[in-house]
Amino acid sequence: MADGELGCYLSHSRIWEKVVSENIAQALVIESDAVFTDEAIEVIHEIEQKDLNWDLIMLYYRECYPAFGKRRPITENSKLVRFANKSACTTAYLVTLEGAMKLLKKAYPIKMPVDDYMTGGYVNKNTNTFAVYPRTIHVTDDALETSTIREDLFPLMEKEGIKRRVEKSKQPLKELEKSLRRFIKKIFPPAWL
Repeated sequence: MADGELGCYLSHSRIWEKVVSENIAQALVIESDAVFTDEAIEVIHEIEQKDLNWDLIMLYYRECYPAFGKRRPITENSKLVRFANKSACTTAYLVTLEGAMKLLKKAYPIKMPVDDYMTGGYVNKNTNTFAVYPRTIHVTDDALETSTIREDLFPLMEKEGIKRRVEKSKQPLKELEKSLRRFIKKIFPPAWL
């Protein structure tokens, strides 16, 4: 892992530790490149008001394919959904005290970037995880350019002999296989997603 990935992981895990040590019922975690919309504020308010059973709600994410089942309306324009796939990004999320405790149980030693750990499905943390669909929080226009993770990750990859991903058009069978897996996961998502 690159230094920036370690720093990002530690900043999030320190927040979970604070939630637990201070017995905070729910916390909104946002990174510096998050951009709120009026809909996002309404969604957060509605989640606070509703009696929902959740540990983690992703407000921003990349590549979320919502599962067909278990969709719950939150506002007129937004709903809570289950992930049908590995997601990524920790720009904005809500976490409960119980969710923070579950995340901390297997948080150390650090084995992967924080977004892979939280929502990637690699480690079964038994978190009741949802996403707000469609996204109601966005990132700043320069989010990729200002990220320090990428600037120390790509040289590390090069040093280790890891190549960047090949363009999709050059791997048609791999893309077909991914599409089939995504479709199956939409119907039968893993229990921990």
